[in-house]
Amino acid sequence: MDINDKTSHECEVCGSSLIVRWTDTHGVGVCRVCGLPYRVYHYDSEGHRFNAPPECKIESWFLPFCRKYWAEKRMRILPGVFDLGFLSGRTSTYSGATREEINAWRDWEDARVDDILAAKNQR
Repeated sequence: MDINDKTSHECEVCGSSLIVRWTDTHGVGVCRVCGLPYRVYHYDSEGHRFNAPPECKIESWFLPFCRKYWAEKRMRILPGVFDLGFLSGRTSTYSGATREEINAWRDWEDARVDDILAAKNQR
């Protein structure tokens, strides 16, 4: 996302105007509202950065599960997935994910693993 770009982008899950919190992964941020990860910095094959719209880092077949989780829980989606772990002396990851959010996501996902695998196999 170019800071000079005044184009507003909407999050693909929560619909809010996309503002990201950075993760530990270079160029990837998460929606400040729902946590959906986006590639914000883009590079060509020679490693030069170029401007492009934010790109959702979740495959399209999985987005309906993210939307369902958000609709049911209103909690961060895939919390901490692009972070390296918890910050020393803090109760969250770099992007702000808490243990409670991570555990809630895992419990929800575990309860739907058969549906998730079926959707993945149908793509």
